[in-house]
Amino acid sequence: SYTKGQLFLKQIRSVIGDEAFDRAMLQYFDTWKFKHPNPNDIIRIMEKESDLELDWFKEHWIFTTNQIDYAVDTMYAEGSQTVIELSKPGRMPMPLDVTVTTSNGDKVVYNIPLRIMRGDKSAHSTTPVKVMEDWPWVENNYTLRINIPASTITSVTIDEEVSVVDVDRSNNVFPRQPDE
Repeated sequence: SYTKGQLFLKQIRSVIGDEAFDRAMLQYFDTWKFKHPNPNDIIRIMEKESDLELDWFKEHWIFTTNQIDYAVDTMYAEGSQTVIELSKPGRMPMPLDVTVTTSNGDKVVYNIPLRIMRGDKSAHSTTPVKVMEDWPWVENNYTLRINIPASTITSVTIDEEVSVVDVDRSNNVFPRQPDE
């Protein structure tokens, strides 16, 4: 009976970052112990600690049955850049971390915030990320352009840390992994 609440906290942590989440949870406990908070109360504290707009998250998570699903559709070279086409088959918007792995084992994490967040989690992230242009939540497709040669990229993975409850993880990796 408490699964949705647990997932709510796991997802909001992935949106705002570990440091802001930890501070917000301490503040939330100190502010609301022995009282009766509602969903707006936790959202307001998370917003204050992260400097991000989170009403969109509450609306989608609490008042809809929308599911999170993102996909890496394709990757190709365009001049000296690599173009990675992403899509959102699901209806719930979420910021994304996209990890690009190269043939020498290097990994670069690109954070794609949502426009409705009015910011990004980079200031509160425990891992270094490159913040990219925000993804308008009403758009189903996004084009990620990076300055890594396509010939050196071995994989592109959405949410490599598995912090988002994506309903179909099979489309989160490019090239596609064979079914096991």
